Amino acid sequence: MFEFAFVIPFWLLALIAGASTGILWLLLGRFVRPGCCVGCGYDLRGSASNRCSECGREMTRQA
Repeated sequence: MFEFAFVIPFWLLALIAGASTGILWLLLGRFVRPGCCVGCGYDLRGSASNRCSECGREMTRQA
């Protein structure tokens, strides 16, 4: 009988996994959650001012 072995180098698997993770992180990581600062992502739901306390960016509040 013939035996067949398929060998994939570990560095290739790591490269594919890292590249796909990086692409998803770049594409999906820039979505800002509601109530958070657009500049830094800080949670502003309890803030009374119209400025982010982390980065100082002015916020426009939506009703």
